[in-house]
This record gives sequence, C-alpha cells and structure tokens, in this order.
Amino acid sequence: MIAAFFSLKSIFKPLKIPSSITLTESEYWLDGGTMVLCAITETGDECHIQLNQREFDTYIDPGRLYFNGRPVAVRSDDELQIVNLLKNAMVAPEINQPASPDDRVSDKAVTLGDDIKELMSLSPEENLRKIRDDMIAFVESDEYIHIAKNGIAKLK
Repeated sequence: MIAAFFSLKSIFKPLKIPSSITLTESEYWLDGGTMVLCAITETGDECHIQLNQREFDTYIDPGRLYFNGRPVAVRSDDELQIVNLLKNAMVAPEINQPASPDDRVSDKAVTLGDDIKELMSLSPEENLRKIRDDMIAFVESDEYIHIAKNGIAKLK
C-alpha cells in the first residue's frame, strides 16, 4: 500500500498554492515532532504547512507534508512549489509572544528533550526560521522518500 504512494499523485486535485507568504506562527507538537507553520498569503488569507511526526508508525501518514490540511504528493510539482514558498517566505512573528525566552518560560519549568529545549530558548523569529529550515531539510532529504515508500522502520 505504501509503495503505491507515488502513483496517488494523479488523484490529488491541484493545491491552491500562493505565490508568497509571511510566516507568523509555529507549532511543535509533543507527539514525536509534528511541525506546523502558520502564514499569511499575499492576499491576506491564512495558510498552514504541516510536517507530521516521523517517530511513530502508529500515526496516520508519519513524515507526511500537508498544505492547508491536504496531503502533498511526494516529489510533485506542488511539493516543489511549497518548498520554494518556504525558502522565500518572509518571517514576521505575531507580537503576542514575549521576545525573550526568559519571559516565555518559567524558571521552574522542566524541559524534556534537547529539541524542545532548543526551541524554547529561541526568539519567536528564530523559532519560525528554525522550524521552516528543519521542515525544508527533511522534505528535501532521502529519509523523506524512504519513509514515504516504506513507512517508519520498526524497532528490533
């Protein structure tokens, strides 16, 4: 079933991908690493780019890229447009977050995981850039193709 993933391209309707976006907000879920970037398009519409976690094979579509809630076919023209959209995106975080990590995180907070600790230590702008860059790097990687074809390898 997963091997047929690449042939599914023909059943996807074309995505309406804007020509430019401004990244305004990011989410990093505690489900194994799902990342979401929220943006505003050149026409003022909201859009969301999501990369599902890639740690657990029990979730639907691990490691899968989504645009506005719709799956993006692997190595498709849509995927290329989205990657280029992210590479050229402006970054303007919403103002409702304090700029200093010390103002966002309690000194009594316990942070599990170096990835979470790193994200919490960044400014909102740095955070948006990091999640964007991590998302691009993974989608352009061989691991992305491997997971699309084979799923996540089971632990021995």
